[in-house]
Amino acid sequence: IIFYFNDISINLISMMGLIIVVGMLVDDAVVVTENAQRLREEGLSPMEAAIKGTNQIWAPVTVSVLTTVLAFAPMMFMSGIMGKFVKNIPIGVILALAVSLLECFFILPHHLGHWIKDDGKVSNTGVVARYWDGYIAPAYKKLTGRLMNFRYVVVLVAFVGLILTFMYASKMTIKLFPAAGVENFLINLETEEGTSLTETAIAAAKVEKVVMGLPDSELKDFTAKVGEQRIGAADPAARRGTEYAQIRVFLHPEADRERSATEIIEKVKAEIGIPEGVKQVKYTQVAGGPPVGKPVNIGVRGADYDDILPIVNDIKARLGKVEGVTDIASSYIPGKRELNIKLDHVKAASVGLNIQNVGIAIRSAYDGLIATSIQKVDEEINIRVQVAEKARKDKQSLGKILIPNNNGQLIPLEKVAKITEDRGVALFQHENNERQVIVFAEIDNKLNNSNAVNALMEKNTRDIVENNPNITLFFGGENEDTKESIDSLGKAGMFSFFSILLVLILLFKSFIQAMIIGFTIPMGVASVIFAFALHNQPISFLGAIGIVALSGVIVNNAIVFIDFVNRERAAGSSRRESIIFAASRRLRPIVLTTITTAAGILPTAYGLGGKDPFVVPLALALGWGVLFGSTLTALILPSLIAITDDIVHIFKKDKAIEKAPVPAEAN
Repeated sequence: IIFYFNDISINLISMMGLIIVVGMLVDDAVVVTENAQRLREEGLSPMEAAIKGTNQIWAPVTVSVLTTVLAFAPMMFMSGIMGKFVKNIPIGVILALAVSLLECFFILPHHLGHWIKDDGKVSNTGVVARYWDGYIAPAYKKLTGRLMNFRYVVVLVAFVGLILTFMYASKMTIKLFPAAGVENFLINLETEEGTSLTETAIAAAKVEKVVMGLPDSELKDFTAKVGEQRIGAADPAARRGTEYAQIRVFLHPEADRERSATEIIEKVKAEIGIPEGVKQVKYTQVAGGPPVGKPVNIGVRGADYDDILPIVNDIKARLGKVEGVTDIASSYIPGKRELNIKLDHVKAASVGLNIQNVGIAIRSAYDGLIATSIQKVDEEINIRVQVAEKARKDKQSLGKILIPNNNGQLIPLEKVAKITEDRGVALFQHENNERQVIVFAEIDNKLNNSNAVNALMEKNTRDIVENNPNITLFFGGENEDTKESIDSLGKAGMFSFFSILLVLILLFKSFIQAMIIGFTIPMGVASVIFAFALHNQPISFLGAIGIVALSGVIVNNAIVFIDFVNRERAAGSSRRESIIFAASRRLRPIVLTTITTAAGILPTAYGLGGKDPFVVPLALALGWGVLFGSTLTALILPSLIAITDDIVHIFKKDKAIEKAPVPAEAN
C-alpha cells in the first residue's frame, strides 16, 4: 500500500527488499514464542506465559528490530546513482519490520494465550523435542563450559582468524556488478569511411549468419541496425554514419543455458574474425544494474587535439601490453573529410572583397539560390540555380568559383583564400573547460581486474604527465564508480555501527557489553567473506550492501543472550553460572531465528524457484552471514563475556585494595 501511494513500482530491487525481510519477520515472534513456551514448561498457564514471556523480553526484542532498522536506514541516504538504485530495498525492509514488531507485541500474545490448549500438561514428547532436550542442549551446555575453561585461547583464535580473513579480503577482486547473468550483448561493426549503407548491411549480414548459428537453447533473438551504434537511448557516445552497424543479441536466462555470455561471445568472436570490408568488430556485454563506466577509463585532457591524440595512441599501446586487457578503443570519432577555406584578408581587401562576399558566393554555388519561380494553379515551383553536380564533387572546382566585388569584377576564390583538406571531429568532449578524449577497455576477469590494471596504468603513465605539461590524465570509469560506491557504503556502515552501539549502550547501560555485542559484527563479515570465497564470488556492490545490512541482523541473538545473562545475575547467579544458563536457554531461539532467516534468503541465492544472478551476492551475504555468524556467536560469545568479567573483576579488586584502610602498625 505504501509502495503504491509513493509511486514505487514492484521491480527486482523493491522485491529484493521484501525477499530479504521474509526470513527476519518471524525472528521477533520466534523469540517471544520460545520464551513463552519456556515459561509454559515451568508450569505457568498459556495466558500467564504469553504475558510474562512478552514482558520479560520486549526491550531486547525492540532493540533487536531497531538495530536491523538502523543497519538498513542509511542506505536510503546514499549519494549518487547507486543511492537511487538501492533506495527501495531499505524502505521495504523497514516497513515490514515495523509491522512485524507491532504484531509481535499486540497480537501474538493473544494468540499464544487463547489458542494454546490449557490441559495442565506441556507436551514435550516429540522426536525433535526429546532429541533436543536429551542430546543437543546438554551437549552445547557442556561444550560452553569447556570453551570457557580455555576462553583466552578461544578468543585469541577468533581474533587471529578475523585478521587472516580480512587480510584475504583485501586481495579479493572488487567488481561493482559482476558479468554473471548477462542476457544480451552488442556486436559493433565499423567499415571503411565512405562505405555505403548497402555495403555495410552486406557486411553485417555475414555476422548475422554466425549469430543465427547459435543453438536455440542459447539464442533468444537478435536485432540488426545499420547506420548507428549506441548502447541506450541516451548514450552520449552514440555513433552515426553509413560505416556503422550494430547487432544486439538476446540470450535465454543463464540458468537455462550451459554457457555463460562470455563463453558465447568468445565462440562468436572466433567464428566472425574480421569480415572482408570491415575495419573493426567490437563486443560489449550489457550487464544489469545502474550504468557504470568501463573497467579501464582514462581521460586525456588538453587544449588541442594535436597534443591529445599522440598521447591517446601512446596509452592505447601501453594498455595493449597489459595482460587481460581487451577491446581497447577511444572516444575520439573522426568526422568526414572536409575542405577548409582560410581567407587572406589583405588580398581580399585589395580587390574589394570581404568575408561576407566570399561566404555568400560559396553558399550560392553549392547550396544554390532561388533565381525565380513558376506559378501554377495550385502550387509555386522555385527555380534554384547552383553549380553543376559534377563540379560540386570536384575539389578543384571550389578554387575556381568566381566572386563578384563591389566594382562588378569576378575574382577567383583561389586568388584570395587558401584551401586545405582536413578531417573534422564527429564528437567533441569537454571536461573542466578542456577538450578530452577517453581511452577505455574491457578486462578479462580471469586474468586481471580493474583495480590492478588502473593502479598499474597510473604508475606507467607518470612519465607522460611529466613530459607533457599541457596534458592531464584522469582515471575514471568503473574504478571511480567503485571508489565512490565503496566510500558511500563505508559511511553508511560506520553510521550503522555507531548508531547500533549507541542503542545498545542505552539498553544495557554498559559500554563493555555493547562492545561485546558489536564484536559479533566482524564475525558476521568474516562469514560473508568466507562464503564469497567458497562460491568464487568477487566483492560486489550488492554484496557490500548485504554486509552492511548484516550488521543489524547478526547482533540480535547476542542482544537477547546478554539480556538473559544480566537477568540471571540480578537473580543471584554467579558469573559463570549465568553465562552457561543463558547459553543453554538461548540456544533454541538462536537456532530457530538463524534457520528461519537463512531459509528465507538462501533460496534466492541458489535459484530455488527461479534465479537472478544479479541479486545472488546480496542473498549470499545475508544468508551465509547469519548462518555462520550465529554459529560463531554461539561458540565465542560466552568466552568473550567471561574474559570481560575477568578484566572487570581485576579492576574492582585493585580498586578495593587502594581504598582499604592502612594498618596502625604501618602508621
